[in-house]
Amino acid sequence: MTARTHSEFLFAAPHDRPVVADFSGPATTSKGGALLPRQTATKLNPLRRLAACIPVHRDPR
Repeated sequence: MTARTHSEFLFAAPHDRPVVADFSGPATTSKGGALLPRQTATKLNPLRRLAACIPVHRDPR
């Protein structure tokens, strides 16, 4: 089996500008993948919004 490597991928563009992913940069850590979920949680606060939709039937006393 022959390994194929690509340093650049071209995606279908939703507008008149191309969308390109370039992987030719220096090595990075795996921590970079956690940035998007963290920013999403910070901006949208999905867990608090979800919790607000669930009724609580506990006795507050």
